[in-house]
Amino acid sequence: MNIKSKALLAYVVIFLAGGASGYFLNEAVSPGFTSESFERGPGMNDDLPSPGEEEIPQKIKDFFIDRLDLRDDQIDPYFTVQSEHMQKVFDVLRENRRNERDTLRQMHSDFINEIDEILTADQIEKLNSFAHPDSVQQRRMERQRHRQGRRR
Repeated sequence: MNIKSKALLAYVVIFLAGGASGYFLNEAVSPGFTSESFERGPGMNDDLPSPGEEEIPQKIKDFFIDRLDLRDDQIDPYFTVQSEHMQKVFDVLRENRRNERDTLRQMHSDFINEIDEILTADQIEKLNSFAHPDSVQQRRMERQRHRQGRRR
């Protein structure tokens, strides 16, 4: 095996190991949110306020002021435009999240229609109990509630 093959193989192994560890450690290191905030989606929860809903913390303002060398006459206009921009970003993310849920439900429905003749009604019911997009989200919220209960 030549050196390029070894390097490529090492890269692939490291990439896969990093991806696997990120997948398995994600829930261990991600912050816990309430089920209500999970359902509301980005920019709509009380746990993490949207930029347009609450004043930007002074520490963040100071960071931008320092890094951009903002003059006094630039500070208010900059943060006004930045807040409006971030609100637009959260609005787009919220809409995409709604579309994503609808798409996943439709794709699952199409899948069930395709396997309807292969599986029995009981098997389809069992499949839906753990693979339907709504049941997956429900179990995710239950795990989060369980984790939050252990932390308290």
